[in-house]
Amino acid sequence: MIRALLAVVLPLAACSQVPRDAAEAVRGGSDAAAAREASATLPVHRSDLGVAAGPQDLPPRILLPDAGTRDEEVARAGTIQIRKAHVFERLLETDPARARDLTDMLVLDALVAQQAERFAIRVDPATIDTMVQEEEERLRKQVEKELSTRVSFELYVARQMGMRVEEYRRWLRLSLARKVYREYVARYLGMREDRVQVRYVVSADRKVLEEVSQKVQAGADFATLALRHSEDETRSDGGLLPPFGRGFEHPVAKKAFELEPGQLSPILEYTAGGATRHYLVYCVRRMPARVVEFAAVREELDRDMRARPLSAFEFNAFYLQLRGAAEALPSGR
Repeated sequence: MIRALLAVVLPLAACSQVPRDAAEAVRGGSDAAAAREASATLPVHRSDLGVAAGPQDLPPRILLPDAGTRDEEVARAGTIQIRKAHVFERLLETDPARARDLTDMLVLDALVAQQAERFAIRVDPATIDTMVQEEEERLRKQVEKELSTRVSFELYVARQMGMRVEEYRRWLRLSLARKVYREYVARYLGMREDRVQVRYVVSADRKVLEEVSQKVQAGADFATLALRHSEDETRSDGGLLPPFGRGFEHPVAKKAFELEPGQLSPILEYTAGGATRHYLVYCVRRMPARVVEFAAVREELDRDMRARPLSAFEFNAFYLQLRGAAEALPSGR
């Protein structure tokens, strides 16, 4: 579930990339005529994209489903009305995994919104507007480069995204704001707890780790050995994991908090699904909790997110922690 959810939450949006066969969208007819035809197929009641049209501020409630939403008509086939509930029912029938992932994303965003309100976390509308302009310009250049004069940007957005350009901008603004909220909350909550950062080597062969341990104790570089010997995907970064807190469930998590910077663990053994793997952990740094107001560290978080975007590993830890905390609450709270 989490791996599938990552595909929804972490990227900006899959449809912001120009598909290889985009030129196929404009076969036949003039550009203007095709644009009119594409616009005619757009569903009704789309101008607000689920929120009040053109919001100037971006409060945490943009992460939440509209409490006043109704089962509105979204399209019509002759006299037959297609409503929102019909769309979700069909999605459940045809792609239940996708339906569950989208539901899970709504749950995640509701939890993020709660934390954003609790700690007075806010995104800056001006910053988001700048990001929208940059992303639109990037997409315009990509469309122009790959499709040349065969299709206008307006037609591309209509055909490939089912939106008019103004709708695309509002959608992009909300998508980016929600993404930044998730990053802010994840990094800020992490900052407020004790964390540790480690490198590690994973192997099914214990003898490999015995050799690595001996070399590190003799002065060899752990990152280089991780790159050479680890069977984990982190090997490309020298076995480095993002900082994590005590509540993170991982074979190396508990042992990591027993180490001091520069200290090497004994070889750890972990069995799951009938397979046994061995771990060797090297402590890079300990990061004590910082209980500070969000406003005092906003610029620091902005710099950190630019330099080190939220990784899948970090998102997993954050998501599981939020879900675990919510499930631990008594019912009705």
